[in-house]
Amino acid sequence: MSEKLPRSLPCLDVQTGIKQLEGNKDLYIKLLKKFVECNQDLAEKIADRLEQNDDKKARILAHSTKGIAGSIGATELYLASAALETAIMQGEPENALHDFTILFDTVLQSITALIHDQKEKKPTPAVAKNWDPDFLFPLLEELESSLQAGDFKALQCYTNLQRYVKGTAVAEEVNRWEHHINLFDYRQVAEQLAMLRMKLRNR
Repeated sequence: MSEKLPRSLPCLDVQTGIKQLEGNKDLYIKLLKKFVECNQDLAEKIADRLEQNDDKKARILAHSTKGIAGSIGATELYLASAALETAIMQGEPENALHDFTILFDTVLQSITALIHDQKEKKPTPAVAKNWDPDFLFPLLEELESSLQAGDFKALQCYTNLQRYVKGTAVAEEVNRWEHHINLFDYRQVAEQLAMLRMKLRNR
């Protein structure tokens, strides 16, 4: 479990973000890491799209950031992303992009500082050598529901599933989904999950 986290940092309400993940601090830290890894140059990408008159792509990037910002407790960035999305649709994105960039950079700095200060300890999950269908199938169904809804809780559901199947015959297949989960490629995971459920039910 991660060390004690601060209540908040500049433009980042840590406790709100953790609360939205049902108190799972380790999952929160994992989401923050992925956010930084995937979005280092996001503000520049949006600016480039606008310069190329690709307003549609710029608006999609702003909209996606809005959803992620809300999920991690970056409320000010959420509002700035929404304002930028609206400004792009209205054809006057300059001021909104400026405000967005400042807030975005602040959030990145806060996340980087938070991650740097954390001493992560990996818990030792319980090993289930023989999977129980009465327990495994509900886990699969919960994950599938989160994937279909595009819910960030899909990562938490996936982590629970990984822990349960460790040491079982299906562990290797489930572990292969991690790459897609981390990239939020939920559709790909949903397809592979459906295939696994079918194979298990036909045993």
